Amino acid sequence: MSSRVTLRLQPLCCDGSILLNSTDSERFVGPNLSVRGFELIDEIKTELEAQCPSNVSCADIMALATRDSVALAGGPNYNITTGRRDGLKTNASVALLGAHTVGVGSCGLFRNRLTNFNGTGLPDPSMDPDLVAKSTPLTFDNAFFGQIRARRGVLQLDQRLATDEATSSVVAQYAADNDLFKRQFAIAMVKLGAVNVYTGEDGEIRTNCWEFNDN
Repeated sequence: MSSRVTLRLQPLCCDGSILLNSTDSERFVGPNLSVRGFELIDEIKTELEAQCPSNVSCADIMALATRDSVALAGGPNYNITTGRRDGLKTNASVALLGAHTVGVGSCGLFRNRLTNFNGTGLPDPSMDPDLVAKSTPLTFDNAFFGQIRARRGVLQLDQRLATDEATSSVVAQYAADNDLFKRQFAIAMVKLGAVNVYTGEDGEIRTNCWEFNDN
């Protein structure tokens, strides 16, 4: 299972709506076009429906798969409260963006920083011109924070974490302490998984993650 897949999926949508396969769903909106791995969630859901139908929601599957893939990539293993239906402090927000430590970026999301930043015809001055630092794209660690402190952040949003006075001190802490980052990330993921959760009679447990149930 790819941690790049699940780390994109869960923060994007805690209620599983990004899994819906319709032309007007958020699955097909701009930045989400680069999200991959929907078939993994579908395979897990198919097996669960065969063993215990209508018991485990797609939102829970995403939360649990994300937790497991983070652990397999060397990140923290944390407890997940299940029971979601389908349907943060500064340090927590910074920790969640630290998920960008795993995976690669789509060129369309940062091309303007390379050649024509804000219409200047020049690269983004906050970016290191070389931008070829050694990295660990398949390992969950704090390398991301060292990269953005060295002006090697690919996404503009990431780079701003290192320069904004509201977040720069947190970035420095995480860059210096891998264990601290992992602990804070685990706490933030648990909190994220509890945001706007559907339970009980709210929402539903889909039979297929890519479509609503017939009511």
